[in-house]
Amino acid sequence: MKFNFYLIILTFLTNSLYSQNSILAHRYTVSLKPGVTSFKESNTSSRNSVIKNIEYLNSYQNILSISFHDDLNPEEESQYLKKHPDILNFQAVVNFKQRGCNPNDSAYLAQYNMELMKFDEIWCYATSGLSPFGDTIVVGAIDNGFSYWLTDMIPNIYANRLEIPDNGKDDDLNGYRDDYYGLNAKISSEGDNHQGDTHGTEVISVIGAKGNNRVGISGTNQNIKILLCSANSSDELVKC
Repeated sequence: MKFNFYLIILTFLTNSLYSQNSILAHRYTVSLKPGVTSFKESNTSSRNSVIKNIEYLNSYQNILSISFHDDLNPEEESQYLKKHPDILNFQAVVNFKQRGCNPNDSAYLAQYNMELMKFDEIWCYATSGLSPFGDTIVVGAIDNGFSYWLTDMIPNIYANRLEIPDNGKDDDLNGYRDDYYGLNAKISSEGDNHQGDTHGTEVISVIGAKGNNRVGISGTNQNIKILLCSANSSDELVKC
């Protein structure tokens, strides 16, 4: 059981922290059976020795590293290990490569905070902007205003497709006119005429500037949708 736990840890490191791992030829991590205190090479008729080197990694766990001579193929090595009477389990040794899925955005190198927060590793899992059920993820943002029309923002701004932009009508009958790119609750005419605002733009950029599109920066969520609402007072927040 101790070796199985060891394997779980190795597998976690391999799959979670690293990517594109390469197998090191002819090398294996081996666990000996309970009660076996040392490894003895099996007899072989093809040569005096098939093993090039043995290194004990943890004598308490009876775990060792075995290297075969270079002229053996993986199938021969596997069969030798499977048939050896002292071996409980084994796995090939892999060379770890640090996981990283940095986007190609032109200003990403200036976003040192993303790597500090390990977003470059999180992006290796998913950047689709979809939930596990396949639904589009939408995040609401309320601020004084937004420069949502910027090239790096507009692809990720939620659009109300049931509304016809700028026709002065409440096409989807939700109580608001022309709320195509969200709602500006600060103006009596309603609609989505958001005023450009530095703070609001910075907020939505961090939430979800379009990522991996060779333009500008990357948001923490590269392909999410952001639903905008501009407000300045508690009354306006009710509309949001």
